Amino acid sequence: ICNNMYTIASTLGIEAARTFIIRSLAEIVANNGSYVHPANILLIAEFITSRGEPFGSTYTGISRQRVGHITMASAQ
Repeated sequence: ICNNMYTIASTLGIEAARTFIIRSLAEIVANNGSYVHPANILLIAEFITSRGEPFGSTYTGISRQRVGHITMASAQ
């Protein structure tokens, strides 16, 4: 099993990378003992993979997306 979303995306496609991101985020939240609504996890995974290749949800990754200033500010 590969744990690199870029390798998964190039080998199996963006949908496989999206599934990997969803599972990884859900596992991180569950191991932390906190609760995040699953819709929020899906939203993050969709945002990361929305352009057909994974981009980080950091300022650099968000600046590559065509989003407005409010979206960029909310990610901060």
